[in-house]
Amino acid sequence: MSEVRMAAIDVDGTLIDDDDRMPPENAGAVRRAMAAGVRIVLATGRAYEGVRYIIKELGLTDPLVLLGGSIVMTASGRVMKSYAMPSAHVKAVYEFCRQRDLSVRAQGPYGMYLLFRNPEHPDVALIQRRLREWAPYDYAVIYDYGRLPVRGINKVTILFDTVADMHRLRLEICSSLQGVSYAQAYRNWIEVTSLGISKLKGIKYVARILGVKRRNIVAIGDNENDLELVKWAGLGIYADTAPAVLKEHARMIVPAGEPAVAWGLSRLVSV
Repeated sequence: MSEVRMAAIDVDGTLIDDDDRMPPENAGAVRRAMAAGVRIVLATGRAYEGVRYIIKELGLTDPLVLLGGSIVMTASGRVMKSYAMPSAHVKAVYEFCRQRDLSVRAQGPYGMYLLFRNPEHPDVALIQRRLREWAPYDYAVIYDYGRLPVRGINKVTILFDTVADMHRLRLEICSSLQGVSYAQAYRNWIEVTSLGISKLKGIKYVARILGVKRRNIVAIGDNENDLELVKWAGLGIYADTAPAVLKEHARMIVPAGEPAVAWGLSRLVSV
């Protein structure tokens, strides 16, 4: 590919591990790439609060693509671009979940709303831990689908109890929900945004602002919500942990056991 001028980097499973720890190899590679003039743009399903510690640790200054591409913010937390879901579409997602007794998480620029139908849901502990670590963060636990907010919502995540449930109900999402985009973001999560909104949409917006051409962008990810971006970028890289069906669309695959970001950047940037 041409000279790398921007790296679009997924967070969970790519830049950091399942315990929210960043391998020192990844941190070092990002810092060296920044010193070499590469623009580092996080592209993640997380909200700003979920990446604030990463911004501080790495000294990031470039825009952030957050909530699955539905919002772009500065490194200081100012909204640059927001693609909120129409209220009718948000309601439709809630109704889909209500009819199937599914847990749901709705997010806007500055807040999160949680509804867990199953108190033993495997992700309850994970989300509670993250909320404690991200404090202060505006969030609310809701117990009635009818009380979930429908305005100012950028992304709704359906939290399935199991991976099998997710695969079983995925076709129903396609047939039941119109005017939305969706993609798997975690082992048993599906993110829903407005139609046409994805990490790629956010990265295209940032690239225009920064004056970076597609051919000069490398994208590194590990899941389905990275697919459009990995396919579009001048060079798309998938972590070894990505599903095999996704790896087919990448030009490079990180070897097993290698920190994805460190391995990818070290082969593209002379640092």
